[in-house]
This record gives sequence, structure tokens and C-alpha cells, in this order.
Amino acid sequence: MAENTRFNWRLPMRASGGELIEIQGTAEGHPFTFAELEQMLALARTGIESLFAIQTAALSFQRPD
Repeated sequence: MAENTRFNWRLPMRASGGELIEIQGTAEGHPFTFAELEQMLALARTGIESLFAIQTAALSFQRPD
């Protein structure tokens, strides 16, 4: 996993069917605010939804005969 060098925060998540199954977070160097956490969660949700859409499209792709 690539790390963001601008911030010393990590917030890895896993989701299944639109629900979170795991979330871990750590702030290294300085803490993050609740507002920043909410931003990270919103960005993560957008990314997860995009990945699920791409995966669904790829799995439903059928090559022409």
C-alpha cells in the first residue's frame, strides 16, 4: 500500500456490500481532528464505491464469440 507523504495518517478500511467490516486508524506525528476523520471516511467511501462498480462491470463483461 502506498503511503501519503503529505500526512502521517493511515486509515486502512475494508468493506463488503456497502458495509464496513474493518477500520483501523493511526496518527503518526500529530493527531487528526474529527472533521479530518469524516473527510477521510467520505473519500474512502467514494473510492470503495468506485472500485465495487469497476469490479462489477469487469465480472459481468462477456467476450463476443
